[in-house]
Amino acid sequence: MTVEKELIVQYGNKVQSANLTLYLCGKLSLRGFMRGFLIGVAIKGSTYFAVSVFTKKRSLYKRPKELINYIFGSRTIKFGLFLGSLVGTYRGIHALLCLIRKKDDSINSFIAGGIAGLSILLDDDTKRVELSLYLLARVLSSLWNFFVHKHYLPSIPFGSALLFALLCTIIMYTYIHEPELMRKDYYQFIDTMANDPLGRLDKFVVHLKRLLSIYRHNG
Repeated sequence: MTVEKELIVQYGNKVQSANLTLYLCGKLSLRGFMRGFLIGVAIKGSTYFAVSVFTKKRSLYKRPKELINYIFGSRTIKFGLFLGSLVGTYRGIHALLCLIRKKDDSINSFIAGGIAGLSILLDDDTKRVELSLYLLARVLSSLWNFFVHKHYLPSIPFGSALLFALLCTIIMYTYIHEPELMRKDYYQFIDTMANDPLGRLDKFVVHLKRLLSIYRHNG
């Protein structure tokens, strides 16, 4: 039984005081915020710590104050505030709707989730696009599973693998033939994974086209 359902069982028919309602929801919201904030800081701080260990940032170990600022800087705090606000807002509003409507259903989750999503405004500006795209992919996946579960859509064998292959096809086509459409940092990431910062795959395709052009001309 969720905390919200426990509130309905214990207080659902007794909550007639607005102060008591706000107290219960505020308590859940604050608890969720603190937990989310601490988890967010731990995740982000651990990431930056790992980066400092395995990259050139190791020089920061000679300057402890700069190392602490790097690990627990504004980006780490903003991510903690975002995650804490996301969890806390959702728990508080969800509990409030459960107490007001005297039931716990998908409508409560839908409304609470939509309002809690505004917490992304607290995160770093440069990370909002990546996070939004990630959540969009998760939402589309959840919607697909929902419609399959309701038998509105067919279940495709190895559908996840096929979708992954399709997305990789689009990404690699863009990387090679339309690089200007890709974000610079993502393009550089693929170059690094290709083990050639100058773009080994680009060179390969250019040389292949030249060879095919020569072959057709001579043929």
